[in-house]
Amino acid sequence: ALFEKRWAFWEETKKLGYKTQTFKHTPADEMGDGSDPEKNFWIVGQEIQNLAKKGCVLFGKKIETEINEIAETFKKNHLLQERILEKLKYKDDYERAGKSIREELSMDFDNKRKLDLQHSQKWNELAQHIFDKIRELEV
Repeated sequence: ALFEKRWAFWEETKKLGYKTQTFKHTPADEMGDGSDPEKNFWIVGQEIQNLAKKGCVLFGKKIETEINEIAETFKKNHLLQERILEKLKYKDDYERAGKSIREELSMDFDNKRKLDLQHSQKWNELAQHIFDKIRELEV
């Protein structure tokens, strides 16, 4: 029975992992009332945190912590994307103030690439840890 529950959790994790890694950022001003989970990254972030709670019951605290870290990188990534969009929207104001928008955006895009890589790596590590725990059951 535990194997079946863990396997179902794995299937849910795969789907959510794919969803988060292919999620298209929707700018805040285009999100409408925010209730659409296809547009609101906060809702998807909450789905990841809900998965973490299930993971704790089936796999232990370590898996819960890993999934919560994934939720955090997901949210940071989308907050950074929103900041990039805001800077692009007000780039003329930056330049009038004597700030280099190019330098700031360059740093933001570098940080975004790092977050993307980190997010993907965390999902891969989680998958390995889930499979390791499933194999422990020796069914």
